[in-house]
Amino acid sequence: MKAWPQFGGNDIKNGEKYNMNNITIGDVPYAFVDGTLEVQYAPVSFSYGQFPNNLNGSLQVTPDDGLSNTPTEEEIKKIALQKIQKLISSATSPEESSTNSAASSTSAE
Repeated sequence: MKAWPQFGGNDIKNGEKYNMNNITIGDVPYAFVDGTLEVQYAPVSFSYGQFPNNLNGSLQVTPDDGLSNTPTEEEIKKIALQKIQKLISSATSPEESSTNSAASSTSAE
């Protein structure tokens, strides 16, 4: 299997620089917890690469991922990028991939 270029890095393929411009952040919900307003998560959609080596999806960045209570767009993108890179690296490691995909499908439910 061909390895993916590093998402968000300076790799250039077919004249395209891969960066965080393909990450879209949705509305960030807040809730009152013990009388204070706290961020719950940030929904993120992303698209990366060109067919046949493309990846599209969505994920949630949460305070457990290191999201602050008053996150900036750059902070959310940075954390999302780290999560996407983990997904890509686990997908390109065949021995880890089967274990991680089973764990991911369990934790996503």
